[in-house]
Amino acid sequence: AIYVSEADKVYITLEDGTNNRLSDGGEYSESAETNACIHSKTDLEIDGNGSLTVNGNVHNGISAKDDFEISGGAVNITAVNDGIHVNDTAEVNGGSVSITAGGDGIQSESILDITDGSISVECTGEVTVTDTPMFGMGGRAGRITSEPEPTGEPADEDTEDTSSKGIKAGWMLDISGGEVTINSNDTCVKCDSELNISGGTLTLTSDKKKGIKGMEDVNISGGKIDIKKSTEGIETKRIMTISGGDIDVIASDDGFNAGGDGMGFGGGMQPPERPEDGIRPGAMEGEQGLQMPESPEGGIRPEPMEGEPDRQPLERPADEAGMMHRGGMGGRAEATEVSAEHHIEISGGDIYINAQGDGIDSNGSLIISGGSVIVDGPEMGGDSALDHDGLFEINGGTVIAVSSAGMIENPSEASAQNVISAYITAANGSEITIKSSSGQEVCSYKVNKNAGHIMFSSAELAAGEAYTVYVDGTEAVSGEIQSALTVMGSAAGGFGGRGGQGGMRLPRNPEERPMGNAN
Repeated sequence: AIYVSEADKVYITLEDGTNNRLSDGGEYSESAETNACIHSKTDLEIDGNGSLTVNGNVHNGISAKDDFEISGGAVNITAVNDGIHVNDTAEVNGGSVSITAGGDGIQSESILDITDGSISVECTGEVTVTDTPMFGMGGRAGRITSEPEPTGEPADEDTEDTSSKGIKAGWMLDISGGEVTINSNDTCVKCDSELNISGGTLTLTSDKKKGIKGMEDVNISGGKIDIKKSTEGIETKRIMTISGGDIDVIASDDGFNAGGDGMGFGGGMQPPERPEDGIRPGAMEGEQGLQMPESPEGGIRPEPMEGEPDRQPLERPADEAGMMHRGGMGGRAEATEVSAEHHIEISGGDIYINAQGDGIDSNGSLIISGGSVIVDGPEMGGDSALDHDGLFEINGGTVIAVSSAGMIENPSEASAQNVISAYITAANGSEITIKSSSGQEVCSYKVNKNAGHIMFSSAELAAGEAYTVYVDGTEAVSGEIQSALTVMGSAAGGFGGRGGQGGMRLPRNPEERPMGNAN
């Protein structure tokens, strides 16, 4: 309908009060240079205060070989393939955009910059997931089924036939303002390089894939992110840094993930070969930690290195259920440095995660130094509320993480802030409170799943003070804080035992932030 062959820059101005419609024909010849209802080979901007409806009946709605900008107007796009496809920089800094696309909603092969305006995207393309069997002992979904459910992920590589993402950038994706709403079978927000969110409001729903995915670093410093449905909420293949923002995540697998799929054991140790997504191997024996064969160079260290202080296991009853405990418990060598390749660092923000897999899963280090982090983690024993494969420290902020007791991963005793790791039995909807010996309440939280464990940390936990954990007003466990990590009780019994023993799986709760507070 509009073809821009050559110009410095072209403006499509939508006059006040006008309703404009553009629609392309039923096919393009093989020799045609165009592939969209509006096709520009130079810079293109849409402005004004009227409305524009674009029908891309063959391929894309709008294509721009150079830069493209929407600064005003109400633009409604329906396209067989991509709603908007830009080779260079795509920018939305005003107006409103509504897109229904069989391919990607907005795709920039270079930079996508959203600073203001309203964007609503519905992607209707079908993506394929791989059926991954469950392998007992908790597994990914925590149960064995005779007919495995589809829980796998499509490959990271996009193809013209499978990519139906909400917004996607090839080099950099920046969101600093505006409102973005995406519904898709595919990943809602993806960047092949660095992804930055510093403002705006994102409401994301993915039926089969991820809410936000960055192939390199993901940095979140502000804004509101509400991921209502996803397999994994936010994933980075490298480093995730969260210093601010209001983030809610509902995930059928991991809430946060750094490093992608894989089951590392930290310290360079390679686990035995096993079926994909099977249960992590190994189990504790009494107080001796994981009993492992000799590992290759760089593997797990059964003894401290020269000059490193001894780390004695905390005294507690032997775990008859054979649960796995890691981090600060003598269960494996404790990392002492932040992983440069993969890590998650949280220094601020208000975060809530409801995950059926790991709540937070770092294939390297996990450092929490500020903000509020609340996790309703897995009910079964194959995953953990806070999972790491390297250094894990809690140095500040408020942390409430509840999950099954099947595989608890505690932070390092070198953490700068005190941590309570308590084994309990709490049914869905139970109120967990933690009080000091003087009766001061430091934590009150209503769990949204069956739970066998709670991890709590805040600046209010004082060394030398005794604390008691209550479930619905009844004392569960108690202990005195003598070091940065205080373990109360043991993993025997409770919900979500190993392999599902002693627990059951309940449907996920409504998609909303739970009741409860951390004082």
